Amino acid sequence: METDMVADRNRRSFVNGLAIGFGLTFLATFAILWISIFYATQLSSGVSYETMISVFIYPLLFMLGTGTVLLTTGIVREYTSPI
Repeated sequence: METDMVADRNRRSFVNGLAIGFGLTFLATFAILWISIFYATQLSSGVSYETMISVFIYPLLFMLGTGTVLLTTGIVREYTSPI
């Protein structure tokens, strides 16, 4: 019985850490992609800033939204977990 509680506690902390880790990863990828789009326009003359944003706007919004949701979920579960 005691080992079940320890395993459950470890599983919860792993899931919380996983959600926080994925959230931070998505947000970091969002920031890196945004920075690369911004600075890539200064390197190449054939591609404009507007065309790069139009190609990457949906992945950027997806990464921002998913990262925010996962980070918030992990933090909320970390602080409201009963154990």
